[in-house]
Amino acid sequence: MSETNSSEFYNNKCNLTLNPFRSNAIYETDPRSGIWVGHYNEKNKLERKLRVIRADQVGQSHMVIIYGELGAGKSHSLLWARHLILEKNKEEYNSAVYYIQSIKTDKVSIGSAFEQNIVKKSDLKKDLKDFRNFIKTQILRYREDNKRPDDKSEEELLDEILPSTELKNFLKPLLKCESIEETEKFIYSKFSSKNWTDNEAINFISQIINSFVFKFPSGQRFKKGVYLLIDEFDTIINSPMKEQTLVNDHFRHLYDNCPESLGVFFGLSGTAAGLPMAFQEPILSRISGEIFLDILDRDQGKEFIRQILESHRLNVEEPNKNDFYPFNEDTINEILGILTTITPRKIMKNFHNIIEQVRLSDKEFEIIDYSLLEDIGIIEDLSDIQ
Repeated sequence: MSETNSSEFYNNKCNLTLNPFRSNAIYETDPRSGIWVGHYNEKNKLERKLRVIRADQVGQSHMVIIYGELGAGKSHSLLWARHLILEKNKEEYNSAVYYIQSIKTDKVSIGSAFEQNIVKKSDLKKDLKDFRNFIKTQILRYREDNKRPDDKSEEELLDEILPSTELKNFLKPLLKCESIEETEKFIYSKFSSKNWTDNEAINFISQIINSFVFKFPSGQRFKKGVYLLIDEFDTIINSPMKEQTLVNDHFRHLYDNCPESLGVFFGLSGTAAGLPMAFQEPILSRISGEIFLDILDRDQGKEFIRQILESHRLNVEEPNKNDFYPFNEDTINEILGILTTITPRKIMKNFHNIIEQVRLSDKEFEIIDYSLLEDIGIIEDLSDIQ
């Protein structure tokens, strides 16, 4: 079957919109991000941390570590948190979320990670443009409530509203940004050269956070909280000690400079004993929570597969074509039994390969069972590697 007929295969044969086991979408809305299976105590702990950060709750800043075996679901838990805040409970949270896939490419660089992940791939530019409109409405309300004369400029009124010279200098130029393009220029004007330094990035992030959660005289804030989701933080372990120390220092400064409504969540592969290899004492003493994700058991693995399939059903009312369809449940048990450990990453990788090879084989089938997989020769391709 050709690629052009893939939709026919998934729609007509599988009752799916597409292959639900494809690679995770990181920078777009994906219904799979809302799925959480197993680790329910850890889920509740994470959700409590997310909630108390909000200004309408406790409103304190927190740094939290999410760790576990490679492939256990740390990246997914961060994407789940983003989905909860930006999609599922958007109105309740009214917060900004920025996901950084890794602070290391060819080298460790917070500045580069900030530009590549937050400026280019997140909603930061839209958030800043919306914030500019919010500020203007707050200035107008302040003028009316305090009977300020019409000839008093917005910049002058902002001087009265904001307590910090740093925030005044940061936000006044934003008032002139009427478009996304002008907002982007505003962002880049905060950096001295093409290669952003870590100090510049941390200072800019701090100003964004403190201004977004600032309580205006009206009692309103633009956002209830700002969440930074830092994935693959363990990649700094193999960096020179000087770089590791600088990274730790930068995040310590960020936390200390933003005492209200900031959540920094680090995801990394490792054990509790290995955490001090990535986090030095200044950070460890500020960590307010550690969430360990263990591997899944077989029942949890099956439930994960079922929910992944259900998240992409073409017709949820199709008789006999829901739950584990197009797979036979016994076949799923046998596949999971081959794996020495069951993790979301192994499931996604193996089932993506299985269903694609079935599609390309052009084999006729009523349901995907173990004998069909043996006939196609897929079983030997199952991978137990993360």
